[in-house]
Amino acid sequence: MTSTPGKPKMEKFGLQTDKSARVILFRNGDRYHVEGVQCIVHSSKFKTFDQLKLEFSKKVGLFTGNVQKVYSMDKKRIQDVNEFIDGHHYICCGAEPLNTEVIPKGIQDIFGKAEVSNNEDGEPKSSSKPFVSSVPPPPPPPPSSSTTTPSLSTSPSVSSQPPKKPVVSAYKESAVHSIDKFSVQTEKAKVIMCFRNGDKHHSGERATVHSTKFKTYDQLKEQLSKQVKLPTGPVRKLYLPSGKLIKTMEEIIDGEYYVCAGGETLSQEFSPTLLEHIKQKKLQEQQQSLEQQKPQEQEMF
Repeated sequence: MTSTPGKPKMEKFGLQTDKSARVILFRNGDRYHVEGVQCIVHSSKFKTFDQLKLEFSKKVGLFTGNVQKVYSMDKKRIQDVNEFIDGHHYICCGAEPLNTEVIPKGIQDIFGKAEVSNNEDGEPKSSSKPFVSSVPPPPPPPPSSSTTTPSLSTSPSVSSQPPKKPVVSAYKESAVHSIDKFSVQTEKAKVIMCFRNGDKHHSGERATVHSTKFKTYDQLKEQLSKQVKLPTGPVRKLYLPSGKLIKTMEEIIDGEYYVCAGGETLSQEFSPTLLEHIKQKKLQEQQQSLEQQKPQEQEMF
């Protein structure tokens, strides 16, 4: 059987489908996002770009809400499923613009450059090459005495140009806060440990409290009811081990331990984990009080 001239040859065996793309996603403006999140993109699984953004929202977990925009390393916005390239890195954003000042640590060396796929010979990507540092080049050798006059006129322009455009990877944390004009100013999430009231054997549940996730205090208590699972019903009260009742979300302290209760009062039967925390906290308070007393005693003498 002869093939018709002018038409491409047909594959006899195998199902001819588009190749899937394995991409690595990063959160916008999260400097501590190092490893990223891997996701498989295929046109047969995601018929529309909106379906793909919903999948990205579940995996990336933006603090500002669902994923609405995706950018490549060269700051190009992706608007179609077929634009994703296998092995490339992308930044997911919500409603906020792309933050070009605070870059995740995992992509600081390749952000701002166009990624290149592997060649047929298996050569590494050009994006994996080390990023150019912001340190200015070494000064040229000192000129001779005969050329002293022209060298003085050219040296200030050469040495003053590189520091005017610092690279993001060379930014200090103190300088970032003063330059973040267009980044989304969000509060830091608070991580707390919650225990069942009167349960000596409960090892605690880790919970993350953020104003964008929980708009009201009641929403937080609903989430704690699902995690802690009190035998007396939903969580209605939140106590510090000292007995203080928490009434608003603003009173919650990052890294603190709390006791969840229903309609009952706070029980003094704590788990060993919570008792150890109370013991360490008392020791820290004693050390702080001793440190404060030392300078006062020195001033008296």
